[in-house]
Amino acid sequence: MGSDVLAPSLVTVRTGDGDEGVVTSEPVAVFELGLGDSPIILVDVDNDGRHDVVRNKTFAFSKANGSFTDPDTIISGVPVGGSIWGHIDSDKTTDVAFISPEFGSVHTLLGKNGGGYREAVNTEYDGPDLDWRVFGDATGNGHADIVGLNIPVSGPGGDEHLSGVVMLVEGDGGGHFVTDDSRTIHLQERTVHITGGDFNCDSMIDIAIAISAPPHQGAVESNRVQVYLASDDGWEGPIDIKLPAPVHLAVGDVNGDGAHDILVANHYYNTVDGSLSDEGRPVVLLGKGDGSFDELTLESAAPVGYFGSIQAGDVNGDGLDDVLAGHMLPGGNSVSVWISSTAE
Repeated sequence: MGSDVLAPSLVTVRTGDGDEGVVTSEPVAVFELGLGDSPIILVDVDNDGRHDVVRNKTFAFSKANGSFTDPDTIISGVPVGGSIWGHIDSDKTTDVAFISPEFGSVHTLLGKNGGGYREAVNTEYDGPDLDWRVFGDATGNGHADIVGLNIPVSGPGGDEHLSGVVMLVEGDGGGHFVTDDSRTIHLQERTVHITGGDFNCDSMIDIAIAISAPPHQGAVESNRVQVYLASDDGWEGPIDIKLPAPVHLAVGDVNGDGAHDILVANHYYNTVDGSLSDEGRPVVLLGKGDGSFDELTLESAAPVGYFGSIQAGDVNGDGLDDVLAGHMLPGGNSVSVWISSTAE
């Protein structure tokens, strides 16, 4: 079975009464949500089968008609810190862990059937800020761990990324976490993002890291995605995949083969003659299930633009992950959608 990712197009949607329409540029809801520049997360907080919108500790719950409740901070008394959502224990409800170096703790809330959270679990934490985080079993013991990327910054505005550090915070399945320094990876180049998936089908969380230098530093030839495979004894790798300028990563299955693929947003694109274009091109690294990948570059409908974010999701209900990428244009920002399909 092959893969065919179509050109960007409007996404067809159906309303509750069966009428067909298209996604427009008008938002269905606008609200203030959380503080700072923390990312917006879509997750089923109240376990009702619908994605809610989260930023830090502030939530807007989705309704059955597609609208949202007014934002509310339903978790109080929790130190502000990087949050990560997923399944920590075995009951399949949505759990959350807040990592707060300032307060020296990992604060875990375990979801309850029917909504709400059980009493908080606190664990001492003496590691750095984890700017980007993924959940998964990285040690093979069946419990969810946190793998995070710390990105030091410098410069007058604190906007110059330096070499990053990957850290493992190991979970016990009951909400307690402890830093495992033996699995720390000290990267030697400018790192910007991390994502996780099972790239070799062994039920353990592997990681992919975006390494990307800005063009003015003249080191773009070293830009790449690095893949590390989890094992019982630590990380195996890296596997280096050279790319123009990877800045944001996501994981999905765009061809329905059961193997995780890596989606890559590139800021720049190397043209046929080797020069650096100002047109971004997303790339899908099609996983083979053994830790190796085939590269597929997606054509872009945007004449000029730097792709800065990318996500996978099934937008048309056919069971395949489609590709959504946000890019910055001189006339305004936009999102391109590529619909995935299978080809014999």
